[in-house]
Amino acid sequence: MPKSAIVALVSLLMTAGSTFSQERELALSEAVRIALGNNRNANIAKLDITKAEWQLAGAKTKRYPSITAYIFGSGNITSPTFTFKQGTFGTLDGKPNPDKDVTKSNSHFHSFTRLDWRFKNSGWK
Repeated sequence: MPKSAIVALVSLLMTAGSTFSQERELALSEAVRIALGNNRNANIAKLDITKAEWQLAGAKTKRYPSITAYIFGSGNITSPTFTFKQGTFGTLDGKPNPDKDVTKSNSHFHSFTRLDWRFKNSGWK
């Protein structure tokens, strides 16, 4: 590239930059709005206010009654079987205990349900 073309290109870029970078005047309120919008500390303070409002709303929910339900269930994977032979547990009144061979199996499902009502600090009785 010839030296004159480089000089022309540089001068063109310098004049183009000066025409596009003209300053404009701002009203005071617009300048303050732009400054606050770009102020990191001000934005963090706004987020802290919003966070505090949500925390307050969460704390206020503790004034209301709450209901909690728990349901637990269990069952055997395999059914255990127990056999007690006659007289395994000794004698009772001269008779063997048990008086004959006994076989027991257990294949039950057990469940437990709990329901809590909490009116603590709610104003409800």
